[in-house]
Amino acid sequence: MAIPAAPTIEFRDDPGHLAVYARPLPVEAHGEAGLIPVASLPGVVIDLAHLLA
Repeated sequence: MAIPAAPTIEFRDDPGHLAVYARPLPVEAHGEAGLIPVASLPGVVIDLAHLLA
């Protein structure tokens, strides 16, 4: 499975942090449910334009 040119960004608001995932990605290469965390730290500011560039 190829990674799309502009992956979907999925936000998961878990207690104490914001996790951002780029998807879909190959499950074989990246594990659980084909999601790979790109940021998962308390107070992180995420530049979505940079992620999608």
